[in-house]
Amino acid sequence: MQQKRYRYTGKERDDNSGLCYYGARYLAPWLARWVSPDAAGSVDGLNLYVYVGNNPLEYIDPTGHVKETPEQETVEEGAAGGINNVETERLVPRKYRIDKDALSHRSSEERELMQKKKFSIKCF
Repeated sequence: MQQKRYRYTGKERDDNSGLCYYGARYLAPWLARWVSPDAAGSVDGLNLYVYVGNNPLEYIDPTGHVKETPEQETVEEGAAGGINNVETERLVPRKYRIDKDALSHRSSEERELMQKKKFSIKCF
């Protein structure tokens, strides 16, 4: 069985090692750990091998240098003129609004919770 080449982070998986390359260092996705320490030192915490503070649902690290929210990356990409994603061949997350009519089948508690949250959906 052949595994997917591009994984949930949008990075290409090396078939031989199973590692994903981020430009600055490699990630072992099955461990959610980098295979080399953070060159910046303990800026993001004492564990120099941890991937996005053990919270890949909230943060991303497109280059292997620093964790950021998808919103931060979108703003930075827009400020760079939008061509940066072509030069680095990275997938850029896009933002969508949730149609309030689509929430009509949810319970009132679910609707209230979903309307308070700010959603960011990645398109791949």
